[in-house]
Amino acid sequence: GASRKKKPTKDLYVPLHKDGEESILIDVTEWLMAFSSSALSVSDFLQPFRSGGPKEGIAHLMETCAFPENFWLRFSARSSRESTFKAGSSNTVYYTVAFCRLPEELMVPRAKDRRVGYFETKTTIGGSERVNETINVINRWNLKRFGHVTYYIDPQVPTLFHETIRRGVESWNIAFAAAGCGDGVLRCLSPSDPAFPKDYCRGDARYNAIYMTDSTLPVYGFGPSLTDFRTGEILVSHVLLGFSAFAQGASRHSVEALSERYVRPTCGCRAPLLDASHPDVLKTVLSVTVHEVGHTLGLRHNFIAQEDGNTSAMAYVDEL
Repeated sequence: GASRKKKPTKDLYVPLHKDGEESILIDVTEWLMAFSSSALSVSDFLQPFRSGGPKEGIAHLMETCAFPENFWLRFSARSSRESTFKAGSSNTVYYTVAFCRLPEELMVPRAKDRRVGYFETKTTIGGSERVNETINVINRWNLKRFGHVTYYIDPQVPTLFHETIRRGVESWNIAFAAAGCGDGVLRCLSPSDPAFPKDYCRGDARYNAIYMTDSTLPVYGFGPSLTDFRTGEILVSHVLLGFSAFAQGASRHSVEALSERYVRPTCGCRAPLLDASHPDVLKTVLSVTVHEVGHTLGLRHNFIAQEDGNTSAMAYVDEL
């Protein structure tokens, strides 16, 4: 366990050891434990952390994992009502705190423009002869640094979807080429590709992973990214795709799903589902992949396009 007694605030971040001018060891235990307050969403759970930090036995360090460019720590936290940690208990939550190495050379930030739907990062700019001010900059990849962005299909993604996912990722190259960025800016590798890294591991910030959720989660997908808080540069991003949601979504409005072939196996106990290889299912996988990759490129939703009679990959597809 990593629980500690509360320290005076002024002593929390005093260096424990200093080796020369570049290496400093600081005890950040209390700071890491404090993240549990945001992980606990029920008011009863928040009470133990409102006094300025976790109390004895509230949070435990469960697991650590390190990679060349990043590392993360996984914690469990419980309500003061529980005397022990119980896996799956409603009074126990789990959270992860991740750290990633920042680029030594800063990307030139670009101020946000309300007419273009980018995610934003709030940063402070200033200098020796300029008053500091807070501005919002857009989140974007630094193509001058990388030249291209590669996505890696996680080995646990069914091979049935690999080619469809690849098409979804690389379809964005049409837009990059039109913007004058050249060809092949986005690449997608599957485990069967010779260039797929042998040391690939989910959670390694060197690799933009595409993977699927637990089949019980009714989600189509997410497209989270990690950015440099100083410039808005996207450092790593992932595409999280649903599993059963694709078949369920395509089957919900399919007349073919009501045929005897699909209805008979259900015995009237559940809604009929199309096969995972059905064209309608693969079409859903394709559209969701394109949409979520757009988020990993820094783009927000663009629902106004539909209102103007246009189409956008960043709007939700009409299932009908």
